Amino acid sequence: MKQHRREFLYQSVIISLFTGSGCSAIAKIAMNYPDVYDTDQDIIRQSLLAFATTVIPAGNLHDPHLIKAFSDPYFPFLKIRGYFIYALDKMTDRHYQKTSFYQLHENERTTVIKRGLESKGKKRQLFNAAVSLVQISHYAGIYNAESGCELIDFHGSRFGYNGPGMFYKNTINYMALEQTSSGNYT
Repeated sequence: MKQHRREFLYQSVIISLFTGSGCSAIAKIAMNYPDVYDTDQDIIRQSLLAFATTVIPAGNLHDPHLIKAFSDPYFPFLKIRGYFIYALDKMTDRHYQKTSFYQLHENERTTVIKRGLESKGKKRQLFNAAVSLVQISHYAGIYNAESGCELIDFHGSRFGYNGPGMFYKNTINYMALEQTSSGNYT
């Protein structure tokens, strides 16, 4: 059975988000936070870009596909995206006395994410799901199969190769001779 990359990502996020005691606990903790984390597109974009470029070492801030998975209604993470950004900002304030995660330097952002991944319970699941979602969507080329990923030596679909680099010369030399039903070569 062939599975599309988007289906694989969806299943991975579901598993990451809802293993343990189920999705209702995450939904409950994700209900009480300021509306600005769901409505202010600038905060959403800057926070998610800062997060994505921290967990993807070669992530490009100008890549429109880098954080697309967080806004895709196909994935359940969209429902708790605002709460996730709020959790990032709350941890930022607690550890660095700054108001926004995206204002931190990369090493500080790394520390915040690491602490989120080391948390207990639902916060840990939330951070694991976010990291999995952005890394799988980027490295698997879910939204941009052409881009590839230099870190894992994946050049994308036919990116960087021309005809001679993609095919063997004289392919007839690599093929077996055909036989008839009586065993004679053609």
